[in-house]
Amino acid sequence: MRAMLSAATVTVMLLASHAVSGGDPASPGPKGSWNASGWQVVGRVEISLQEEQDTLEVPGTDHFQLLRLEAREAPAHIERLVVYFDGGGIQRIPTRMVIPNGGTSQEISLKSRFALRKIEFWYDTAKTIEGKAGIIVHGLK
Repeated sequence: MRAMLSAATVTVMLLASHAVSGGDPASPGPKGSWNASGWQVVGRVEISLQEEQDTLEVPGTDHFQLLRLEAREAPAHIERLVVYFDGGGIQRIPTRMVIPNGGTSQEISLKSRFALRKIEFWYDTAKTIEGKAGIIVHGLK
């Protein structure tokens, strides 16, 4: 019984450590940080009631296969994304998605093999209840 209790305690400690260290793919971290499942924070944009478009510049030479968006502070109503790649490639993504506060989008597949340069966000501010929302962009290589 004592050995089973110790094993259970170790398991709980490992799970807690995994969650605190960013083991949850949706947990925010510093730009460029990543977790055990390979998701990396690409960047963050703020959605405000005054604007309906914003751009996230992506420095570096990272090639991502998938993106996922996470809403913070308020729900986000994303109408479309335009993704720009090195070499001039552009991918237009009509999303019309609603991401609840604290929730994440479905995975968004990127079709280019070139490095990500920037992402334009187009959103519906009329449906944003709060003054602003944060969008954290996660990428998977």
